[in-house]
Amino acid sequence: MSTSDIRAAVDGAIRRHLESRAPSPPPVPAASARTAPPTGHPSHARIPVPDGAASGGPCVIEPTVACVHCGHCQAQGY
Repeated sequence: MSTSDIRAAVDGAIRRHLESRAPSPPPVPAASARTAPPTGHPSHARIPVPDGAASGGPCVIEPTVACVHCGHCQAQGY
């Protein structure tokens, strides 16, 4: 069996497999990361903590610097 025969056999097997699969549903548009409910593990949830960027205020975690919307204060790990 030559290399081209093996390639043709593998290509045919992959094509048959892909044709036999059911079509996947259309993707659902993603919501905003700040408003989307957690999907999957709860550690990915965001806590609604007001940040200081809207008023040019300080960062919640490091008050000596301005808020830059990094989102760390809204994470479960803080």
